[in-house]
Amino acid sequence: MDYEKMWKELKGHYENRVGELKDKQYPNPSNPRTLAKTIVNVMNHLELKNEKGDEK
Repeated sequence: MDYEKMWKELKGHYENRVGELKDKQYPNPSNPRTLAKTIVNVMNHLELKNEKGDEK
């Protein structure tokens, strides 16, 4: 399995979802756009952490 490819595809999916849902309004903070943004932020943080770990 190519985990790097899977990671990039998953991250791309959620980045696209953020864009798709940008103009939609939801009645509460628990909405698909917030979830997608959170997932992308976590993935970005993990990538940065992994890059810093590779530098050591």
